[in-house]
Amino acid sequence: MKHIMIILTSALCANTLPTGSVSGGVDIHVNDVSKNFQFPTINPKAFTVLPGFPDSGRTRAVLEQETLLSQVDSKYGNLQQNVANIYNPKPIVDTIREEEKYGNDGEKFKSVGRVLVNGYESFSNFLNALFEYPMEKAKQIGKQITANLNAIGGKLVGL
Repeated sequence: MKHIMIILTSALCANTLPTGSVSGGVDIHVNDVSKNFQFPTINPKAFTVLPGFPDSGRTRAVLEQETLLSQVDSKYGNLQQNVANIYNPKPIVDTIREEEKYGNDGEKFKSVGRVLVNGYESFSNFLNALFEYPMEKAKQIGKQITANLNAIGGKLVGL
């Protein structure tokens, strides 16, 4: 059966059936099949795979013309390339010194800055200590009260 289907499928594609016999254990003469078989007519317009593209109206290609702006831009680019070829500049990362990387570090007034920073730090530490002292005393008093209440509660319960 498989052989017959292959022959019929190939016949449909070629619009003719081969003559002769089919081998492989089947004894059917294809001449007899071809006399009784009618091929369907296929309309090629019915089997379009893609829809047709709409007509754009353009019949020929139009070459682009370089505008004044693009001409100036290409000349500027060529000028930059020529200057770069003459001077052969190196990247800044390769030529900069370590102290230049991070900007002005204020070497002239470094001692004045150190005095200001250290003075502000000591003043800030003094204020923190001033406000922290009463809080520490309150925590210590709270811990003593809690310890005394725990002792009284333990005696009442009998622990």
